[in-house]
Amino acid sequence: MPDTVLCMSSEQLPRYISSGYRYFEPGKRHVNRTIGICVLVMVLEGTLYYTQDGRPGSVAAGQWHIERPNACMRGDRPCPRLRFYYVHFTALPWQEEAVGFEPVDPGSFDKPARGIVNLPVRGKFDPAYFTPIFDRLEHIKQTTPNDLVMQQGVFLELLSALMETARPMMDRESRLAGDVMNYLTIHFDEGIKVESLKDVFHFSADYLSRLMRAHYGFTAKEYIQQLRLKRAMELLGHTGIPVEQVARMAGYGDATLFYRTFKSRTGRTPASWRREQR
Repeated sequence: MPDTVLCMSSEQLPRYISSGYRYFEPGKRHVNRTIGICVLVMVLEGTLYYTQDGRPGSVAAGQWHIERPNACMRGDRPCPRLRFYYVHFTALPWQEEAVGFEPVDPGSFDKPARGIVNLPVRGKFDPAYFTPIFDRLEHIKQTTPNDLVMQQGVFLELLSALMETARPMMDRESRLAGDVMNYLTIHFDEGIKVESLKDVFHFSADYLSRLMRAHYGFTAKEYIQQLRLKRAMELLGHTGIPVEQVARMAGYGDATLFYRTFKSRTGRTPASWRREQR
């Protein structure tokens, strides 16, 4: 089976099981095994040779590889001196999809966003950047009792860092759509307009909006509206800030536009919606 991607849903994130450094003296082989979990191997020194379901493979220093659940792994070839870090985590689906992030639901003030992350099963990494993450996991494991919540947090940070490392593997349009989304997420409350995107990314606003719709299912304008409405609801529900100030803090330069947009999306005025939350 060819290498594909590891499919991670925000509704069912992978769970950390165990991890550690491993050292092979020259001539040692990969263990023969078949286990029903995912195994991430990140090689720091040397080259790991293996056979997966009858197909030979290798992972050199500065490369990572994720073993597929229930794959038949064999060490048919001895390895040179080898040092790597491994992480065992719960099994997840594997699919033949493009690398990247696919949003399913942008979420709202009272429900989380949902999406799918497709992580390559192979890639290159910088050991100098990742080794401190490994060491943090090792430190947490050695505490008594070890902190299971913190273990999971650092593990997800590791997967997130791998995803960022894999971003250059995405096509140009995917990267551009992601950059636009990141920019809007950071600056939506600054009164920005869709038309101003052309000055930041040097493409027409219409093209960037079509790109976002193609990759995420909504335009730049729709995403800005979602973010502003969500921020406004957070402020209305959890603070006593006047409605006009809420509008400004959420990025609405025109309070009238805020009132009209809020009512069209919720069926209630901002003030009446606030009263219902208390």
